[in-house]
Amino acid sequence: MCRCLCWVLFRFFLFNLSCFFLLFCLLVHSLSASHSPHCRHDNAQACQNGNSQHLEHLLFYGADSSSQNASGNTALHICALYNKESCARILLYRGASKDMKNNSGQTPFQVAVMSGHFELGEIIKNHRDTDKDSHVIIYLMILMNCSSHF
Repeated sequence: MCRCLCWVLFRFFLFNLSCFFLLFCLLVHSLSASHSPHCRHDNAQACQNGNSQHLEHLLFYGADSSSQNASGNTALHICALYNKESCARILLYRGASKDMKNNSGQTPFQVAVMSGHFELGEIIKNHRDTDKDSHVIIYLMILMNCSSHF
């Protein structure tokens, strides 16, 4: 009985230690990745490919949504160029600046319009920072409405 209990405690300790180590490694990676020049391009790459889930992870772990590539394009400029609406919405919601200009003096709105992506241009142009709050309020109202039916 004692042997079995010792084995269980040892495995429990080992499992918790490995979880702690994994979390520590993720933290170190997120801190170093957000300041890495490669991470700046990861935002743009995720947007160019329309990989919104990857973009969410990058932003969650500290990637800078306003970082610029060699042409001065932010991730939002890339979304505008490649018509990636879901990524653009994520960036806007996470506070990306819609007013930053690239090296050609163009805002993301102007890039979208020049690329023929008029709907995305309207989304960028009409976005307000207060839109975040209204989405949260609507979400909470839906939750409260759903819970009243149970």
